[in-house]
Amino acid sequence: MQAAYHYVRLLDRFPQRDREVTLEELSDVLSCSARNVRLIVKQLAGLGWVEWKPGKGRGHYSKITLLAELSAVVSSALKEKEGARGFSSAIGLLGSLPSDSGLRTELAELLGRRLVPDLRSRSEAGGRSDSLVLPFYRELPNLDPLHASRRTELHMAGQLYDNLVRWEGERRTFLPALAIHWERKGTEWRFILRKGVKFHDKREFTSADARYTIQRLAPMAEWAGIIGAEAPDPNVLVVRTGTPCHVLLHLLASPQASVVPDGSRESGSKPPIGTGPFKLARNDSEVLVMEAFEDYYRERAQLDSVEIWILKELIADRIGDDSLEGQPILYEHPFQIHGRRQAVRKGSEIVEGGSTVLCMNGSGGRELGRADRRRLLARAIDPGKCVEELGGSRIGASRSFFPEWSKDARGIGNFGCDCAEEEASSEEWTKPLLLLTHPVLNHSLERTAGWIRKECAASGIPVEVRVVPDERWDDFAGLAAEADLLLFNAVTTTNREADLLRLLFDSRIGLSPFFDADTKAILAKLGRDLSGEQDPDARMGHLRRMEEVLEASASLLHLYHLKQTAFYHPKLLGTNRYNPYGWIDFRELALKPEFN
Repeated sequence: MQAAYHYVRLLDRFPQRDREVTLEELSDVLSCSARNVRLIVKQLAGLGWVEWKPGKGRGHYSKITLLAELSAVVSSALKEKEGARGFSSAIGLLGSLPSDSGLRTELAELLGRRLVPDLRSRSEAGGRSDSLVLPFYRELPNLDPLHASRRTELHMAGQLYDNLVRWEGERRTFLPALAIHWERKGTEWRFILRKGVKFHDKREFTSADARYTIQRLAPMAEWAGIIGAEAPDPNVLVVRTGTPCHVLLHLLASPQASVVPDGSRESGSKPPIGTGPFKLARNDSEVLVMEAFEDYYRERAQLDSVEIWILKELIADRIGDDSLEGQPILYEHPFQIHGRRQAVRKGSEIVEGGSTVLCMNGSGGRELGRADRRRLLARAIDPGKCVEELGGSRIGASRSFFPEWSKDARGIGNFGCDCAEEEASSEEWTKPLLLLTHPVLNHSLERTAGWIRKECAASGIPVEVRVVPDERWDDFAGLAAEADLLLFNAVTTTNREADLLRLLFDSRIGLSPFFDADTKAILAKLGRDLSGEQDPDARMGHLRRMEEVLEASASLLHLYHLKQTAFYHPKLLGTNRYNPYGWIDFRELALKPEFN
């Protein structure tokens, strides 16, 4: 691989390929001593990549001819190491080139062509094994659905696990999953469970597993009113609530309520075990491998395996940011893999569920503890201007966690100034406000944070931006003790009741630690009213009022929604149905075989 790095540097400096040079000049290109230049040139000549004619005498020009095509060098680099490690090294070639190098575009396109679905033969069985290979920019160490909050982890929960019930958003109804029937009498819910369902370790699913799953939901149980769960029969689960609860099924259909085996937390089971269409075979810093679960209780997946290569270089070395129109972008999303535009099929453009939001810390004693100060800050930030100036996948401006509600949001809107805010505007900010965000692909949150800092500075409000690691993002109470502002992508689906209640009240990732006492009290009452409301339309009214309270108190500022356009390899079938997280369920996909 080191030889490839040296050759790429030479090819970038000498695009004409045939050049008279001195050893001193090559020392500068390769960043090494003249002695090492001779060793490197000898190695490259031995590979057949260069031809070298040394000059006679000290200080005379030598002649170097670059013979190898870039594609051959990339192929050699990929063969040197298998799988994700080979690609990580090959992508590292991009980092060896200056940011303005024309060779970066060609190299990115060559690598992009390799990141396509792979159709492999299973020779020992005489058949075909279909494997989908996708890149991803970060590790996924914790796939316990209880802790899932980001889009990719939420998507993975749907591949590895099942729920007791499924929420059908288009028809706004619940469908059977691991429970085939349920009924409610007052504060008691009784579920009849499906027989013959197997976990990935071949254990049979019973009510003990369902009860344990309910018990794990303690961080969310308070707003659902759950006070206990019993397993009176292997195929019967009883759940009791303190008061009549009409959002329990919404909770049970959420990814966090995915069913896991009884006692799996205590046994420390690795890999995570579920009943879903895929089982986890490997998950480390290099690759995540899921294999089709042959005993899945529904129809078997058509893909035999899915490999997600962890290529951390993607977050630093992505090419381009604004357009997919024929530009060779190495990576935008696992389903946006393409080199030449004519070699791929463009999928539909969708708006992802959720909203990019700026949460303001109104808890006691903070710089933004007063609502007038928060409104003053909000008035300095124009979401529409943010979308216009930063572009990319941002659309908006958003006014709600739910994109379909943004158009008719009934909030107070522009945070108009009153007398108290006029007085607040004349006060000095004692210290910079600390804005925390986390790394995402393309640095989109970091760029938004930088834009917010610039806009606030123009209004005399100092802001310091700090990017914190992903692992800290599952403890919002800890973040609230440190941050004045929190910038992140909130994820929602059509299961609105569960999503908004989780975003506000979950003990780990809920935003309530950021709210002032009055706002907390109002939202808590609305949450209780929502849980006790039987009429679905009335529950939507409660959700809208909760969003209005967040805006009126300047606790949270919606910025924009995110759109996604996917490009698919022609061999990939079943790409017409996105799930709420901007992915496609792997169980829906298949690879088209090649015919003679």
